[in-house]
Amino acid sequence: TSVFYLAAFSFMGLTVDKVGYNGGLEFLAVDTIGRRFSRAYEERVSRHEAGHFLIAYIMGVLPSGYTLSAWNALKNNKTLSIQAGTAFCDEDFQAEVSRGKLSSSTLDKFCCIALAGVAQEYIDHGNSEGGMNDIRQLDDLLMGLGFSQKKADDQVRWAVLNTVFLLRKNQGVIDTLAKAMRAEAPLSECIVQLESTLDQANL
Repeated sequence: TSVFYLAAFSFMGLTVDKVGYNGGLEFLAVDTIGRRFSRAYEERVSRHEAGHFLIAYIMGVLPSGYTLSAWNALKNNKTLSIQAGTAFCDEDFQAEVSRGKLSSSTLDKFCCIALAGVAQEYIDHGNSEGGMNDIRQLDDLLMGLGFSQKKADDQVRWAVLNTVFLLRKNQGVIDTLAKAMRAEAPLSECIVQLESTLDQANL
């Protein structure tokens, strides 16, 4: 069972915010309308994804791509199965998946990444409108690893505390990164701006 869940998680390419076809059309419509009539909606999504992007980078996992709209995801991937999201590549994770288990350090890393978008929304607004799929994927992974509910809750609580701490410490980086993402900057430019702002913040 653990191998099945791990393989399923790996097959999703570590892309945060993916959904199945069911609901894809509805989300495409809501997302398009939200962007057209609400600047706040676009900013909220960009800061959510910037949270994933930043925490992944801090954890040593390089993002491999991002999209902030369901429409762009549809254009780029020719499918309704992907919402807005940030994708990541990590060879260590893939190697551990192939062996059918994850080390505690790798699990800690990906729990923080998965929860970063929701954590950033709570920092900004005191609530989260997005990220249910992030939480669902993480829950599936923990259950697939055989975690009891208490152990899973403890793991999530630890990840939330650490992620919120890192995000609060680097809100200037989030501001810069989210702005670049809203401007649809290339991935390489987003990383350069992140590194530059992160270096300045740590001077």
